[in-house]
Amino acid sequence: MFLVEAMSEGTPWISTAVAGVPELAAEGGGVLVPPDDAPALVRAMLAALRGSSGERLAPRSRAAWEEHHAPHRVLAQYESVYRRVETMKRRDRRGHGGG
Repeated sequence: MFLVEAMSEGTPWISTAVAGVPELAAEGGGVLVPPDDAPALVRAMLAALRGSSGERLAPRSRAAWEEHHAPHRVLAQYESVYRRVETMKRRDRRGHGGG
C-alpha cells in the first residue's frame, strides 16, 4: 500500500520484486530490484540519491497513480464490479424461478 501512497505524491520508490509489486512497477514511477540482492538495492538507492533516477521517475509515479489508483478511478472500478454482480444475480433469479 505504501507504494500507491508514494505514487499519489509523485514520489519515486524502490522496492523488491515480491508479491504484487511487479504489477505496480509496470505502471511506472519506481525501481524494482530482485529480492535478496543487497548490491542491487544499494545501486538503486545511490542512483535515487544522485537524482539520476528520481527526477525522471517522479512524474511517471504521479501519472501512474492518476491513471490507475486515483479515488475516482477506483470508485469506477468498484461500481463496474457491483453492476456486473447485480446483473448476474438478476439473471440467476430469473433462471431459477425466483422472479
